[in-house]
Amino acid sequence: MKAKLVIFSLLAVSGFILSTLGLISFPVFHNVNYFWPAAVVQAVGAILFGWTGIIAGTVFPIFSNLATDKTLASVFIYIPSNFLQSFLPYFLYNRFTGDRLGIASVRDGILFCVFAAIVPQLCGGALAGGILYLAGQINTSGEFLKMVSLWLIDSVPWIIIAGIPIMMIFVPILKDYGYLFSLKGTSKPAV
Repeated sequence: MKAKLVIFSLLAVSGFILSTLGLISFPVFHNVNYFWPAAVVQAVGAILFGWTGIIAGTVFPIFSNLATDKTLASVFIYIPSNFLQSFLPYFLYNRFTGDRLGIASVRDGILFCVFAAIVPQLCGGALAGGILYLAGQINTSGEFLKMVSLWLIDSVPWIIIAGIPIMMIFVPILKDYGYLFSLKGTSKPAV
């Protein structure tokens, strides 16, 4: 339990710092910008640490949005999307790789790019755009497409550029220490 709390804290704090940096640097449209390096924490943290990473990846954006946005309603609009950004990499990447074996081949790299970066961010952006549309904050299909496009632009490159080396370096280390969780139960859970 202590290890999970430490992992959660490290993910949440690093995610908060990276997301706040992104939110104050290049704000563009409805609290979405051109710079969201915290997406790496959401995707890789969830893949490596399961529900601990998913919860951290859902919680830290709430606090960074509160720190940089004035309306509580707009903060809550993004919670479902942030959950998807963390849950989908965990579920899809592990579903298609069979276990958290890291990135040992080109196939693993492609699976990571598709199932940890592109698909979750596309779904998260579409969900955020849909919620904003239903809330009346986005009025046209052009604004919806802008939201989804910005969501992809601000996060997918970070997940790929930083996520692949992180996975290649840290997965073997974390497996040795038993901090990875497996859908099939083959890895030891954190103590």
